[in-house]
Amino acid sequence: MKTYTFLVPLVRDDSKLPHGGLVWRRLESKLTELAGGFSRGGVVRGAWKDELGAVVRDSSIPYTVAIEGGADGAGGSCENPALVRIVSEFIKLEFCQRCVFYTVGEGYIV
Repeated sequence: MKTYTFLVPLVRDDSKLPHGGLVWRRLESKLTELAGGFSRGGVVRGAWKDELGAVVRDSSIPYTVAIEGGADGAGGSCENPALVRIVSEFIKLEFCQRCVFYTVGEGYIV
């Protein structure tokens, strides 16, 4: 089983305003539909360098989903196209983010 964790900043990149509750609920609905559920962690803080070299500090919510297998559900690939679409399209557009950090790992149900 692959686990995918990604960070969603609390504010929009363009206006620095917080996201409304509807967009969070839509994200969680998409994750539940795709993976059958999700884990949402507490606020984490971090920093990254933008394309001009400026340090951007932000606070984010980490989300983790576990998906059986890889891209085709049979294992092997570390990317799941449906999840990549949620991260690269939905989060970047609806949450107005220039980029989204995510990690891929192995998970086990015991």
